[in-house]
Amino acid sequence: MYSNECRDRKPVIPTRYRLTASGDASLRYIHQRLYAPGHSEDLAGVRLNESLVYVPLFGGGNGPGRELFSIDQALWVTPMLNDGKAVQAGGSLNISFPLNKSLSVSVGGEDEFINNAPKAKRKNYVKSAVAVTYTFPAPK
Repeated sequence: MYSNECRDRKPVIPTRYRLTASGDASLRYIHQRLYAPGHSEDLAGVRLNESLVYVPLFGGGNGPGRELFSIDQALWVTPMLNDGKAVQAGGSLNISFPLNKSLSVSVGGEDEFINNAPKAKRKNYVKSAVAVTYTFPAPK
């Protein structure tokens, strides 16, 4: 799903922002090998995903504006069909700042939650990162 529209079979290029939303659902088989005192489990689940990307565009009075940053957010959850306690979930949030057409810097964080972790182990796994990305220019 995109936030722009079409006129006469041609897309209208957004001038103030770009917003992309997507989602999906899938069936999963998961074989878990948990640390002691846990045990191995064979699980069947339904994974539900959603993601949003928001890019404000600045100075686009006569056409597409300049991208100063982008925000990328994603959430997912996997409830298990054969074990109601074994829910897994996670999410991420990233903010990216393009330096030029090929180089960008981003800051982000992720969290994963495993509800059926053994009592002595953590259920949440949080990580954060700073990344520099170089994208090879497309051939002209």
